[in-house]
This record gives sequence, structure tokens and C-alpha cells, in this order.
Amino acid sequence: MREERDRTSPGLPGRSAASDLDPATPRTVNVNRLVLAIALAAAFAAGCGGDDDAQDGGEGGDSQPTHVSAGKLLSRDPYMGVSCKVPNSFSCDRVGLAVWLREPAVRVNAAIAGRELQLADPEWSGRAEDGERRMFAGFLQPAGLIDGPLQVTPDAGPDRWIGREPVTAAVELWATGDDGAATTTTLDVGLSPGLSPAR
Repeated sequence: MREERDRTSPGLPGRSAASDLDPATPRTVNVNRLVLAIALAAAFAAGCGGDDDAQDGGEGGDSQPTHVSAGKLLSRDPYMGVSCKVPNSFSCDRVGLAVWLREPAVRVNAAIAGRELQLADPEWSGRAEDGERRMFAGFLQPAGLIDGPLQVTPDAGPDRWIGREPVTAAVELWATGDDGAATTTTLDVGLSPGLSPAR
């Protein structure tokens, strides 16, 4: 709202502009004020446009991501698993997420039960070709395994979970292509008791 006021206020008459309506005021004053108002409005618009470009960072401008079904974006089901150094332990509160895309992308961002992460782990993600890949993986810590949205119930001793009581979370994915266009999908993903030991 503040930006909108900044853009429009130079061209709106205030109390000080009441003299413009006075027939006794020379027309040159009115013309000068009008020119000044137009110049200021143009300057504000140019400045605001520059800020928007900086915030967008060249990632598709004002275009909105295209929402598709999971089957159109993914070539197989995602894998999400607890990833602590001790097998079946969840004390590190860390999970890994891996996805496989039908079409290559330059990056994939995700959110697990509302907690955001980047799927950009260089060791676990697939090999890139010309800056694009189809398989992306990343880790979220803290993930909420202990007292958050992914809370698990110990079933094999303290801080150990082997999946007797399943845990599922909503996963959101945003895949961005080399043209800057983004595609998004949302699906429920089951949590696996273990991923390969954390590196």
C-alpha cells in the first residue's frame, strides 16, 4: 500500500494545490506544476520497477508458477527418510528428500509440512548436464521429528523408530527450468525409518 501511495501521490492535488483552481493564478504556474507532477510520477515508477527486478532476481519476473499434478512433474514417487548417523535413530531430527523429474530443471525447492528446504545437495543429487538435472535431493534439519509436524513415536527403544506407526507429510515442490518458468505440485509423502547414513 505504501508503494502505491508513493506512485500516485505526486499527481494528486492536496490542500496546497487549491490555488491551482483559482482563476487569478497564472496558467504558467499550473502548467509547471503539472509537468513537475508528471516527472515525479515517472521517476517513482522507474525506481519501483528497478526494485521489483532486483527482488525477482531474473527468475521469471511476475509470472506465476504453473500448478500441475504430481504425476506430470515427477517420474516416480519421492523418497523421504530419517537421516541420522545411527540407523533408525531420529535424535538428530534430520530428514532427507529426493525427487525424480520427468523433465530436467536447474533447481528444485521444497517444503515439508511447511518447512522449506533446497534440494541441492551435491553428493546426493543426480549428475547435471548443461546446468540441469532430473534427480534432486536435500536435507531438512530440524525437521520436527521430535516435537514438530513430523513427530514420530519411538517403537524400538529410546529415540529409535522403525516405522510401526506411519508418518505422512504434505510436500510442496517448485521446479524451475532454464527459461525461469516454475512448475509446482503438492502431494503427501510417507516417511521412511531410514535413509543412508548422513555424510
